[in-house]
Amino acid sequence: MSSPRARVLGIGILALLLAFTVSTSSAEPITRPHHPDEIIIKFKDTAPQSQKDAILADIGAVQLKHFKRIKSDHKRLNAITADEAIGRYKNHPAIEYIEPNYILSVNDFPDDPRFPELWGMFNEGQTGGTPGADIS
Repeated sequence: MSSPRARVLGIGILALLLAFTVSTSSAEPITRPHHPDEIIIKFKDTAPQSQKDAILADIGAVQLKHFKRIKSDHKRLNAITADEAIGRYKNHPAIEYIEPNYILSVNDFPDDPRFPELWGMFNEGQTGGTPGADIS
């Protein structure tokens, strides 16, 4: 038989797990900035070409770039938005993945210890001279 202390501990752990599960499942999806009319799409190797062509024609896709290494394509959509295309085809059996073309940016300074000496990158007059003289 288990002790009352072990039962309380077990119930406490179960309650924590349940609370964690509920809080993560009800979270809203994260929306990141993306091009509204561009997607990255990869078809499964087993998908017939006729099915690929039909899907691409349905969404009005125009080839922008092919990524050989990951076997996927960057497409511009003329018929519908990226969100509509993803909603329509995300679970299609011929598609491995379809996602928006996210806009990424780096918003931090490099961790190079000599970065302040690069006058052309961020000039505040740190090594002498006039601040901003290189860009005015």
